[in-house]
Amino acid sequence: MVVSDISRVLLGQLPAEEFVTPFSASLMYFIITMGLGWSLRTINIKFIPEPVQSYIGSFLATLEMCAYFFENNFIFKHFGSVWLFIAVVVECFIANRTFYGASENPCHAFLMFMEGQISIVTALARIAMQTLAGLASYKFAKIVWALDMVPDHRER
Repeated sequence: MVVSDISRVLLGQLPAEEFVTPFSASLMYFIITMGLGWSLRTINIKFIPEPVQSYIGSFLATLEMCAYFFENNFIFKHFGSVWLFIAVVVECFIANRTFYGASENPCHAFLMFMEGQISIVTALARIAMQTLAGLASYKFAKIVWALDMVPDHRER
């Protein structure tokens, strides 16, 4: 059922008046988010020079982590707190394994500044990039919701 739902959405075979199951919709949202995030971070690591690489890495990590939490509200609504907990653990596990040293948390830049590892300008630049990533994550979520998989996504 899930594979059928995924193929119908991705191949454009889902009529406007039909929806997939909430489980399939959440799974597709996370697959799209994780896949795109991992791909962009890999490209960043391989092709972008180091001074810019850390800023882009922080931007991408923040964007992905914030995008997860837009869908987590949907999971909590439809599946409850146990499944929300499982989703968050999986998200953190994926982040821990694929962020390649980038941090999604602006407090990390502040801590590095306080420890004297980076300058105030660098810390503020990273925090600004991560703030922009938070805003961009909502735009990203809206793009994925535009696939119109479930009524909740259509309403958003």
